[in-house]
Amino acid sequence: MTWLLLLAENLLFPFGALAVALKFLFSPRKKALKPLWNELPERFGHVKVTNSASARGRVWLHCASAGEVNAAAGLVQALVQRDADIIVTTTTAVGRQRAQTLPGVAAVSLAPLDFAPAVDAFLDRAAPLALIVVETELWPHMLALSMRRGVVCAIVNARMTERSYRRYRLISWALRPLLGQLALVAAQTDADATRF
Repeated sequence: MTWLLLLAENLLFPFGALAVALKFLFSPRKKALKPLWNELPERFGHVKVTNSASARGRVWLHCASAGEVNAAAGLVQALVQRDADIIVTTTTAVGRQRAQTLPGVAAVSLAPLDFAPAVDAFLDRAAPLALIVVETELWPHMLALSMRRGVVCAIVNARMTERSYRRYRLISWALRPLLGQLALVAAQTDADATRF
């Protein structure tokens, strides 16, 4: 049933993108929003990765914003010490700026839009062996397309509020197969673990 959610998301994406583009074109703050156009290549999966000759594998670490990047700094350091190439993606530009300060990271990028062509383009370029999501950035295409390619997926520092839990239950028929394939969910609390 996950395919139904992915199909719906892919069919609705062009309409959402058109609405955002029209809002941008007719916005009185158009000049203030202009830097967003520079983000489009990254949002469509274009990431520049430099390969490390000594790397034992590539890990894609996804964080929503600067707070999650800060929370993952120790994990990044541990992975770098194990000779992993780390690619960090963030949802926000501020998160990306913070991730660029992490030592040993091979690449930093804004996360691809959760749209099959964008995620596939990112996966083609990044070729990760593992995807680690920090906290609760549950993007269906990010997870499903990574899993389809054999990428090991995990969530660390995971949290799920009671409110989020009630919302996710509405589409549990679609999320359960994805979450059931996660290699690891390291939750913040016992209550979060139970909700997952």
